[in-house]
Amino acid sequence: MRNSIFILLALCLSIPTIAQDTTKTETTTRKRVPNLTEEIANLTRTPLGEGDLRLELWIQYTVEERGRTRSGRIYFSDESTAIAWIDDLARPKSFFFRASPTEPIITVIPSINQGTQLTESMMKAMGFISDSSEQVKYSSGEDAAISQILGRECLGASCESDGKVWTMWTCGKSEIKREERGTVSRGVEIWALNQTTINPIKSAIIEEGAFVLGFDSEGYEFRVLDWGFEGDFVIALDNIMVNVPGRDLNQVAKEYVEELERKKEEEGQKED
Repeated sequence: MRNSIFILLALCLSIPTIAQDTTKTETTTRKRVPNLTEEIANLTRTPLGEGDLRLELWIQYTVEERGRTRSGRIYFSDESTAIAWIDDLARPKSFFFRASPTEPIITVIPSINQGTQLTESMMKAMGFISDSSEQVKYSSGEDAAISQILGRECLGASCESDGKVWTMWTCGKSEIKREERGTVSRGVEIWALNQTTINPIKSAIIEEGAFVLGFDSEGYEFRVLDWGFEGDFVIALDNIMVNVPGRDLNQVAKEYVEELERKKEEEGQKED
């Protein structure tokens, strides 16, 4: 630990120490303490990414489950694999972020520009990492139910899972404007894949040309509320510092030493 602290101080040489700054007032000194603490803490964090990420596409939905209704929103883009979502718009103080389907999920608190990366064990426990499950096929007959969702006629198809009947409501492409079809289909796909504990939704087969606007089962209802493709959800990736599991001061010090040795080796090779 002593070596880690020594190297940590080397990393912070560019930060004026409070003891040396005798010309500052007591007020300025007090302000400097939390700033220095924050800078040291950030050594064990990594930026969420580089530059600004704009997610211009979005879809909003409601879920009614066990008598409680919540509304959420998913943000995504045609230009990036990254997605962000707020699972409950009544509690918008944080959001979830995932750079790609294979990357860890990160919870972000924008008010303090910090995030926390979920561990692999947490991802497995929540169902985001699991063995591939068999796809679920929904069927509809000639007497299939019909419902109106957002003023669009939707056809009901059903399946049975664990003794419960599930209904998937889909409308045809003629009910959705051409320029909006991609947003609706991808937004619902992202939402469905995140329903890790509801296999009939997560593994549902959605036929090409059909657009899902709802799912029903006993005590459960999902409905698409709205969507858009000119949103302004922007994430300043390099401003958000992420707590990564296992990245402590010892790890930072190890990386710093390895980087010094690498540079020293490169300089030696140039001299030769």
